[in-house]
Amino acid sequence: MTKRLTDMEKTFTGRMEELEARIDDMEEESSSLKSQIMALQEENQELRKKVEINELKSDRLARKNNLMFYGLPEGEQETRGKLHENLNKFIPEALEVGGIYIDDAYRTGTYKKRQHRAVKV
Repeated sequence: MTKRLTDMEKTFTGRMEELEARIDDMEEESSSLKSQIMALQEENQELRKKVEINELKSDRLARKNNLMFYGLPEGEQETRGKLHENLNKFIPEALEVGGIYIDDAYRTGTYKKRQHRAVKV
């Protein structure tokens, strides 16, 4: 009976050592994964800052080439197409320039009778 208990103790001891080794391996792996996560979070934060800076630069550049026109007559049912047509007539006459290209143009604000909204080109 003692031999049997001794054998069982050895078996349990072996299993315990095996389980402890596996736990140690898992703890090391967990620590390694935590370090990788921390590094990725820092990299992610840096990349977010760079994206934000680039968006601000891009927005500034996009606004840099805009023109605003004030006082251009506006009809109640004016469409973007009609606005482009009017601008293509007005700009060469008023500014005495030719060969213009308008990428986009729109009125700012909401329509009010007897008040002409600004045009952003």
